[in-house]
This record gives sequence, C-alpha cells and structure tokens, in this order.
Amino acid sequence: MANHLAIHALSASLRDFLQQSYEAAAGELSLPACQFEVLPAWKFAGTETFSENTLTLYLYRVSTNHHLRNVRRGPPAGPLGLDLHYLLTVWGKDGETAATEQTILGWVLRELHYHPWLDASLLNAEGGWAADETVALLPADPSAEDLVRLWDAVNRPYRLSCGLLARVVRLAKPDAEFAPVVATRLTFTDDLQERQP
Repeated sequence: MANHLAIHALSASLRDFLQQSYEAAAGELSLPACQFEVLPAWKFAGTETFSENTLTLYLYRVSTNHHLRNVRRGPPAGPLGLDLHYLLTVWGKDGETAATEQTILGWVLRELHYHPWLDASLLNAEGGWAADETVALLPADPSAEDLVRLWDAVNRPYRLSCGLLARVVRLAKPDAEFAPVVATRLTFTDDLQERQP
C-alpha cells in the first residue's frame, strides 16, 4: 500500500511515463515537439500561456473508490482507496495549427489505450508503493456540466481536453503510526497444595 505522498507520486509517474514514451516515439513518427506538465490549480486558473506545445495533467477531483470503501461500525480496517480524476489538455504554442494539437492528443490517447496501467516499475518510489501494486488508467468522459463548470471556474477559453481516471490508489498507514499493541501476560498456578491441611 502507498503512503500519503502517493497522489503526487502518481501524477509525476504519469507525466514521466508520457514524456519518455513520447520522446522515444517522436523521431520515427515525426511527432511535433511537446512537453508534459502536472499543473497546480493556481497555474490552471491563471492567465499564463505556454511557450512550447504542452500537454497538461490537471487533477481536478479525488473521490473515494466505492468498491474498496470499508463498511464498518468501528475504526478503519484497511487502506483508503481513491480514484483520481485528471483533465488532459493540449496547449499549442502561438501559431500552431489544430493538426498539431490533435496529433498530440491522439498519440496520448493511443498510448494510454495500449498501456492502461502503471506498475511498480513505472511508479515514482516517493509514493511508497508495494512491489505488486498497479494503478489502472481508464478513459473518462466528464459530463458536459462538469466541463462547463471547470472551464468557467478558471475563466479561460475552452481548450481541447479529455478525461482520465486513475484507479485505485490505496493509501495505508505505516505500522509505526498505529497504536501499540497492549498485551497482558496471565499466569496460572496450582494453589491446591496450600489448601490441604
């Protein structure tokens, strides 16, 4: 199970995977140059433009995974399962054509179709992932209402975007953070000899 840094570690892992895969494919496929960036909220909502073709990953929602939610009456019994909702957006530099933006997004979507998960070999070690842990990457279609609200909130004109769902990021406490086990040692003695006259 991952630690509390796993959300950011997954974002960085996804960015690194796409950047390295794109650079490896760019030469033989004649792809336009492109940078991949994880956007913080302030930058997504800002007025800053991008000087290079850029595909951004913006984490706009984190939800509890309903399949792993613990049904309990007492304290938590297992890891917290989270689904991470990303908005992938292409920002073409000034003067670029629509073909450039669409080519970049098309390549990314195809790459994620053929590599629909990140395993321990691709996950950033900062997240404290288990050796057998994987995170699935699924295409997601945000509702029209969600998209309108999102772009209205950041006060930017709409850009070519699509959704991506990363599931399941399981956060667990390290053993050291749990309360210590309290044990009592009981001993039994035979006191029959003391009762005999």
